[in-house]
Amino acid sequence: MIRVNITTGDLEAILRQHEIPAREWGQWSALVFQGKRPSEELIHRVHRVPNYIAALKSILIELSKQCKHKFPPPDYKSPCSYESLRSKAS
Repeated sequence: MIRVNITTGDLEAILRQHEIPAREWGQWSALVFQGKRPSEELIHRVHRVPNYIAALKSILIELSKQCKHKFPPPDYKSPCSYESLRSKAS
């Protein structure tokens, strides 16, 4: 099981804020706390319905707060120039 620093109350507050129907909270809870795959219907909504997309982003932001650093770190330097990725023909 994955250890997360988010409470059930935090999750419910996010779902309530984004107006996710209470009947679906169980699937969200199973996804966040147990890593269970949601139904195809919920996956479809998370990819296409604005308030579901926003709810997922809010949950991910809350979960990422436990990380010690942000990605990429402020002092990150790319190992290669983006210019080198352009086609020579352009």
